[in-house]
Amino acid sequence: MNAPLYNGIKAILDRYPMHMPGHKRNTSFVDEELLSLDITEVDGSDNLHHPEGIIAEAQDELARFEAADYSYFLVNGGSCGILTAILGTLYEGDEIIVCRNAHKSIFNACVLSGAEPVYVAPDTLSGGIATGVSASALKEAFKDYPKSKAVLITSPTYEGFTSDICALAEIAHSHGAILIVDEIHGAHFPFSEAFPRTAMEQGADISVQSWHKTLPCINQSAIINIKGDRVDIERLREAYSMVQTTSPSYIMMALMDKMRAKLTEDEGYFRNYVNNLTALRTRLNSLRSMRLVSGENYDISKIVLDTGKNSEGKTLAKILLEEYNVQIELVGLNHIIAMTSVADTQKALERLGDAIIAADRKMADYEPVDFDFDPMAITKPVISPRLAFQRRTVTLPLRDAIGRIAGECVTPFPPDIPLILTGEVVTREAVELMERYRAQGHTLIGGQKGLLKIIEVDRNEY
Repeated sequence: MNAPLYNGIKAILDRYPMHMPGHKRNTSFVDEELLSLDITEVDGSDNLHHPEGIIAEAQDELARFEAADYSYFLVNGGSCGILTAILGTLYEGDEIIVCRNAHKSIFNACVLSGAEPVYVAPDTLSGGIATGVSASALKEAFKDYPKSKAVLITSPTYEGFTSDICALAEIAHSHGAILIVDEIHGAHFPFSEAFPRTAMEQGADISVQSWHKTLPCINQSAIINIKGDRVDIERLREAYSMVQTTSPSYIMMALMDKMRAKLTEDEGYFRNYVNNLTALRTRLNSLRSMRLVSGENYDISKIVLDTGKNSEGKTLAKILLEEYNVQIELVGLNHIIAMTSVADTQKALERLGDAIIAADRKMADYEPVDFDFDPMAITKPVISPRLAFQRRTVTLPLRDAIGRIAGECVTPFPPDIPLILTGEVVTREAVELMERYRAQGHTLIGGQKGLLKIIEVDRNEY
């Protein structure tokens, strides 16, 4: 059969998936008769763009569970929720304070809305892993940009770190701004007190969760939550409808509804999961060649291993795949992420632990990585994302692009968090980081073949 995508996926199904999506191919969670849910807007099935029946009822149940005033299904993934949040709350020229480790969908939303981002850097660990945005950093950002209409923070981060949302919400609201939380990786938080409190519980105005990342749902399944009276809900609903397909997947929506009910009605699923996670993390606390990452208000579902300066993350990932047939989620320069979910059995997590402990014996002794990073850095693109997107570009070798204005985003994938953003000045540090990623064989989107698009602009303009 000449079906390369289908055949390619079938060929790797024997690997155990320590990566998203969260259903982990566990048939006790995913109904084998998915096709029976694949319907369209007919009598009795309601309409996502004008819900009055079973979709409305399901979203009301979701909002109660999420401690939100409104919760809506997203069938174009969490990125669609970010677009909704920014398009629905900001106007052209409005400033928005954004954490520098944000997903590139936020840049796309600024292109579409005309909003102008101000970037605030998160705190970092010694190895360069971003943790959270501090209250002091946000206060400094508002000193420089007091007219900002919104703040967007990633919490939890890809690596599981959360920010103090209560403190950030108080600061944002005191300046008349709304707080949007990219909670993409925190969909599981409401299901157990073993995880950090949700953004809605801590005073955020909007949060976006990708249910497919950490819950047993299929890819692109996500939700957006809204709470309080700072958001014009009618305008946000218009933006929501603009960026959602008019042919929404009932499979996604029905499975999200099913998972909410299944995992709340039987608390044993998450109780067992947390017990198994705790046992795994206890085993991994005594590793010699790497360190299990943790922290205050940390998401324990993320198995993040810092390999230090003596081993690349790629070395550990290669051992786990080639010798133990375990495929992890992310390979960083000096760390990896193995994503777990409630669909992982005790046996599966024990298998992961066995593989990591065996790999630990084959790697060099751990030494921390030195990483020079200014956590209080606050920057703004020279040209707004919308204007930058509309400018003509030329292509230059990376080193020649230093000091010029970037005409494209460059992101390692995963996690699609930009090293260089369109509209900002290309720095030597960013180019050197790109070169390091490429030297280690990582996938970079943008900056192809050692070249970078830069914006044709008179230097006197900036």
